[in-house]
Amino acid sequence: MRANAFVVYLLLPHEVLLARSADIWPPHGEKLVAQAMEYGISVQSLIWHASNILELGDAERRDLSLASQRPYQIARRIGLHDRVTQEMAAKGAKGWPRRYLSLVVRALEHGDIPREELNAWLEDPSLVADILRPADEGVEAEEPAGFPPAGR
Repeated sequence: MRANAFVVYLLLPHEVLLARSADIWPPHGEKLVAQAMEYGISVQSLIWHASNILELGDAERRDLSLASQRPYQIARRIGLHDRVTQEMAAKGAKGWPRRYLSLVVRALEHGDIPREELNAWLEDPSLVADILRPADEGVEAEEPAGFPPAGR
């Protein structure tokens, strides 16, 4: 915990955080995520660091957390898709779990998930394109990477 606090303070010093406090309070998810990614720290670390520096209480910290739920989705929405891909690769993320993908595709085929909402559900435009491409092109195509074979 001390090492994490040190690194966050090193990457985002007290003075800089105070100067940029308008990006944090009042809570605004897009500004929080953008600032965290700009300084290379997690949103959670930014919230704790800001809470300590700005002397925010539990209610304010909770408001910050609520404003920044689903940080990767927010980052993609504000045009940081490449940065999200980089972050996921750094964490060793290999892709979506096969079981999850098969359930999503099955729900899509049965009409349980509207096609127009698939992007919001998966939060990965390239995966959505891979899933929808065979139906959109009207030909049988290879299944996307990490996608289970049909019938399993």
